[in-house]
Amino acid sequence: MSRFFVLVALITALFSGSAFAADAGIAVVDFNRAVAETAEGKAALQRLQSMANGKQAEIAQKEAEITTLQQEYESKAAVLSDTARRDYEQRLQQAYAEYQQMGMMLSQEMQNAELQVMAQLETKLMGVTEKVAKEKGYSVVLRSEVVVFADRPDITDEVVKRFDAGS
Repeated sequence: MSRFFVLVALITALFSGSAFAADAGIAVVDFNRAVAETAEGKAALQRLQSMANGKQAEIAQKEAEITTLQQEYESKAAVLSDTARRDYEQRLQQAYAEYQQMGMMLSQEMQNAELQVMAQLETKLMGVTEKVAKEKGYSVVLRSEVVVFADRPDITDEVVKRFDAGS
């Protein structure tokens, strides 16, 4: 929360005097767009999507197993002994618990993978952004994700171009 207030204070100070803001050389960059538009970002997002598809397939397979077991139980329920009925019910409960646990674990794996990939890309993008800002004479670059309005140059295209060029 204190970061938010520091950011608001900084933005207020930067935009409070138009002469100061013009002299300060302020620009904005959209890291989300940069990730989506760079070749490395596109490849990373594709890998994450493939991973998500694989995880979804695992969940769907477990779901199909539960459905099959449920149907088997329902078709035999009338002729099962009490012991066999309890056995089916326990197997169904166990399968459902495993399904829920699998879903939570796979979701956590996906979140961790996404955080790791995005952190690596963001670190690289920040380096390129800093180079572009220095070359263009900007003393402040704001992330467009946290700025509501900025009548300032957007250097995202240049950052993407330079990132893909390996600089």
